[in-house]
Amino acid sequence: MLKNTENSAVMGQLISEHASKQILINSPKGSWFSQENVDGSHEAANTTLNTSANSSSKSYTFIVAATVVNFELLEEIINALPTQSNLIKITTNRYHCAFDKMVVNIDCEMNEASSQFEILNATLKNLSETLFIDVFVKPPLFIEQPGLAVFDMDSTLIEMECIDEIAKLAGVGEAVSKVTERAMLGEIAFSESLHHRVACLGGVNLDALLSIRKRLPFMPGFTLLINELKRTGWKVAIASGGFTYFADYIKALFDFDYASSNTLEVKDNKLTGKVLGKVVDAQAKADILQQLAKDNAIPIANTLAVGDGANDLVMMSVAGSGVAFKAKPKVQEQAANSIRFSGLEAVLYLLG
Repeated sequence: MLKNTENSAVMGQLISEHASKQILINSPKGSWFSQENVDGSHEAANTTLNTSANSSSKSYTFIVAATVVNFELLEEIINALPTQSNLIKITTNRYHCAFDKMVVNIDCEMNEASSQFEILNATLKNLSETLFIDVFVKPPLFIEQPGLAVFDMDSTLIEMECIDEIAKLAGVGEAVSKVTERAMLGEIAFSESLHHRVACLGGVNLDALLSIRKRLPFMPGFTLLINELKRTGWKVAIASGGFTYFADYIKALFDFDYASSNTLEVKDNKLTGKVLGKVVDAQAKADILQQLAKDNAIPIANTLAVGDGANDLVMMSVAGSGVAFKAKPKVQEQAANSIRFSGLEAVLYLLG
């Protein structure tokens, strides 16, 4: 269930103090127009905006999520964007104030040179890290239509790397965590790193895994996101380079539609230090997403992949849109969008 707050009405007052609920604001970049409800509703404003036609420009919707959104913040963002239109439309996002953030959509036009991926990605990264907010480019995804969201598990759905926690209990925590970090940075092949790390876990009793599973720290916004996606009819899945002992548990606990991860070999109630079957690596994650979309008759264009490590990049590249969640620099550089300050609920902002 979405949380109502008084902030929605406050946002309406920030955007328009006039009885007509329309205001034209002068900005150094030009003028931007907003028409907004001030009655606290979450519905986007019904705004009519004429923008100058330009054959070399492209239309974009940027999404801004911040604890407080005011005129000063919006002006700073708009001035930083290489917009081409004289008028810019601002409306509330579907999930504005549904959780703990004010969220607005900014519609504008940009010239093709400035909208090149690398340039735009760097601009949004700078804005985000300078202002301590999240700024996204709205992808062509539709929450009202059948969709699929596939998630990495470790450091995405949960605030830990399970293999590192097992290694700590085995007394080899530092050595294993260093290899994990290199794998997530893309410095070594994931499959190679996994076999090396798991080999260090031979002899660990299953009770150790149970103690970790009992205290899994779920990411902020995790339950809000999954509950809302399922409420709208989206399929949700886990594709993890982690282990079935944890991924299958999360699947059952939160009613995910699917989970795929690696199986640790167990003999006499202890880990042998081996992985059974084919490793769920970067390509396997991408294959899982594509197969799930096919099996559920969901267009690839309406699929979403969320992860934090280099082994999530292939999955992100085949999805309709990829989201880096508090991710490694290499992943942020290549993902369509990056969540840096919000919880997992921010994935919903991209659908709003």
